[in-house]
Amino acid sequence: FFFAPCVYLGAVNHPCKAFRISGPMSLATQMMLSKQRLTEPTQTAIDKRRRLDEERAHRIFDPKIRLIGVDKDALDAQIDEKNRLKQLETDRDEFFATQAVAMDKHALFLAAQGELEQRMVAQDIEGYRQRFQKKAAAREWDLNDPNGVINDIPARIGDSDPRCGAASMQRFHGEDLALRERKKKQQEQALKWTQLQQDEKNLRRWLERENERTHQARREETNHRAWEINQQVQEQRKNTNIATANFNQALAKQKREEEMAQRQQETLNNFEEIRNALDSDLLTENPLSTLNVRDPSRYKGYHMKGLAPEHRQAILNEQASQRDELQQRRLKEAEDEQQWALAAAKTHALASLMDEEKARMRREALKQLNEDRHRQVAVQDANRRVASGYGADIGDEWWGKFNRGTR
Repeated sequence: FFFAPCVYLGAVNHPCKAFRISGPMSLATQMMLSKQRLTEPTQTAIDKRRRLDEERAHRIFDPKIRLIGVDKDALDAQIDEKNRLKQLETDRDEFFATQAVAMDKHALFLAAQGELEQRMVAQDIEGYRQRFQKKAAAREWDLNDPNGVINDIPARIGDSDPRCGAASMQRFHGEDLALRERKKKQQEQALKWTQLQQDEKNLRRWLERENERTHQARREETNHRAWEINQQVQEQRKNTNIATANFNQALAKQKREEEMAQRQQETLNNFEEIRNALDSDLLTENPLSTLNVRDPSRYKGYHMKGLAPEHRQAILNEQASQRDELQQRRLKEAEDEQQWALAAAKTHALASLMDEEKARMRREALKQLNEDRHRQVAVQDANRRVASGYGADIGDEWWGKFNRGTR
């Protein structure tokens, strides 16, 4: 149990003097006995002891310390220290976050620059192909031209056309005298074309190697820059950890000293608290201590000793009033439900009467329709008999065209 300290009461007017006879001695008695035990007291020791006793009395009779039961200055100092540590942690996190954002932005910038260079190289290659490597400029275009036959000259221009050979049945020379020279020229031309293709392939490979080397250099530069930034961040983090460790060590040392002083102070406070608890209203069962200081009609929630008879009777009366009100409300709800049931029954009966009226009207309409049809059949039979009297040959095929639809 926790005994709240209270104001020290005099030994004469206190209601529980019997409990304080065997309790701790008063401050004046202790000082008198200590002075008697001193053999050769000095003025310095006496002043020091008097100052310590005054400080102790000030702590004991201080309202804040007596009511709260703790050292408020120490709590405020701990709160300030925690807030300062929290602010330091927040500043460190913000610094690391700023560094991370800066590195991300730089990496994004380098990546965007590399992509821009790749796009520019691809555009240059595509422009070069569009300007100097068109399909029409290729050596194989004559074989792959879809309009080659349309744009080609006719197979025969005249009788003196030098293209007309033996198969044309226009010129008969017996043998081809320029075959060796033509084959030689064809071989030289094929060799020249092969050499040109080899040169173009070597140029294309060289361009690809140059582009790859440029991109590799750019990647190495980006990686080196990221490594430098990472090294800087690690160095800063290392310095921060060292500073934090030193601060934690100093804080731990200070905390140990404060805990030691707090234990000593707590021991003294416990003795004083026991003495005050013996004289408190909690043990003396003082009924006036349960009332609120500002409003005597109210009780203290933490020091309640029970309700007065008039208060209990007021609560019972209020509960009875609430039960009566609940019963009235339930009766009214039951009456409303009965009214709604009667209204629903009337509505259902009215709907049944309306359905029966609709069925009766439907039966009368069907009966009228049957009578009309019988009347039409009688008229048709009369017309048929009249028509047969004139000698007209009208059969069932003509009469069967009627009454086939609603129009």
